[in-house]
Amino acid sequence: MVVSAVDNTIVPAYQFFADVSAKATDAVAQWCDTPSPATLQAARTAFTGSIHAWARIEHIRFGPARTDNRWQRIAFLPDPRGVVRRQVAKTLAEHPQNLLSAQAIGDQSAALQGLPAVEILLFALPQDDVPEALAYRCRLAHAISAHVAMLARNMVDDWTAPGGWRQRMVSAGPQNKDYQSPNEAASELVRTLLTGLLIVREEMFLPWLKAAEAKKPWAGLPFERSGRARDVVSTVLHALDNFHKALHLEQVVEDMGHKDKSKAWIKKWMRAAFVSLERDAAAIVLPSSDALEAAGSEENLKALRRARFSINGLRQIIGREIAPAAALTIGFNELDGD
Repeated sequence: MVVSAVDNTIVPAYQFFADVSAKATDAVAQWCDTPSPATLQAARTAFTGSIHAWARIEHIRFGPARTDNRWQRIAFLPDPRGVVRRQVAKTLAEHPQNLLSAQAIGDQSAALQGLPAVEILLFALPQDDVPEALAYRCRLAHAISAHVAMLARNMVDDWTAPGGWRQRMVSAGPQNKDYQSPNEAASELVRTLLTGLLIVREEMFLPWLKAAEAKKPWAGLPFERSGRARDVVSTVLHALDNFHKALHLEQVVEDMGHKDKSKAWIKKWMRAAFVSLERDAAAIVLPSSDALEAAGSEENLKALRRARFSINGLRQIIGREIAPAAALTIGFNELDGD
């Protein structure tokens, strides 16, 4: 379970995020050097790639991601109070020249260090920006992008270096200070899967449902400003499904069904739940000023509630049935509250 999940999903996904982040930084630099609609669009496209790559690792919040709060610095989400927007606006108004480097950005508030700040800088351009203001905006976006790329590369190094997190996980045992047994390492990964499902439920489908019920044009979903909210939800769900497969949980479920025929339905239900979630994420209407009625329709609300039901079911089955069957101790989840 551990080797499969780490080598087939986690390390490749972190490597991909680092590579794409570096390309996004280069694209923003090109916009700064030769500002034009074409280079701006190229920067936006590269940034979209960063979002997709981030969505593949968004749920992996232990180890290198937890070091120095990297996961929050890369994506200060959720942000219901608009802290990122206010800090970006303040910086743009004051134009501090000492912030225009990746190192300087790293000393600022987490809200100014990551992808949501870059999103505002790339997608919320005023029509009347003077060239000096536009140049500063671009240089700030480049500094933040470079900082994200640096964090991404540092996490890859922390995973893959000799004695790094990969080696700690695959060499679990009595002499390992992080994981005293392979079961502890596997439990960490199953908790990560449960955390990911909880993030999708609470930070994506729940605000989406509330906005649809209230017929609001804005839900506050991750990267909604750039029009990438649906893509993020779909990518996270696909990543969680792949993670679940890499952990070989279906094999555990199959063994459960052989031993206890009353649990034979679980394997088929889980596969159907993941398929249903990805299908619903691709079809549910997003809140917008042009689609208030469609977003608030009974059919749309039913799909959103079905998605939350599927996530609840998956979390309960994994936590209460599969984990004990695999002799894994899940324990407290940091997002579950008290």
